Amino acid sequence: MLNLHPLFVHFPVALLPVALILEIAALLLNKEEISRAGWWNQVLGTIALAAAVVSGLFAKETVVLSDAAREVIATHEQLAFLAAVLSGGLLFWRISCRGKIPDKQRYLFLLLLALGAGLVIVCGWFGGELVFRLGVGVR
Repeated sequence: MLNLHPLFVHFPVALLPVALILEIAALLLNKEEISRAGWWNQVLGTIALAAAVVSGLFAKETVVLSDAAREVIATHEQLAFLAAVLSGGLLFWRISCRGKIPDKQRYLFLLLLALGAGLVIVCGWFGGELVFRLGVGVR
């Protein structure tokens, strides 16, 4: 089976932190246009994260795992699921607000978006460990 996981993983790692940066810039500069750009990065990053998680589950079935790799992949999976649930929840929250974050909830939203972006980055680090240190999926 074709391993599509490497195709998807870079998008959430890039798009979700950029969404956070754009939302902080929109808050500091009071520019709704920048927040709209943050919104689209959040949407695309969350969709890419879902694709990365699903493709990762399929990819796991196509590789040989050492005992060390099993430990790292367990952490990688847990972080990915947490990030996906958090990012999905934030996306649905924002959809329920018609794309705009209410002013009274903006700081909570930004805090949770930062947590989600951080989870994605740490998850990516563990994924890199699997490939580059442990050789998972490398022929």
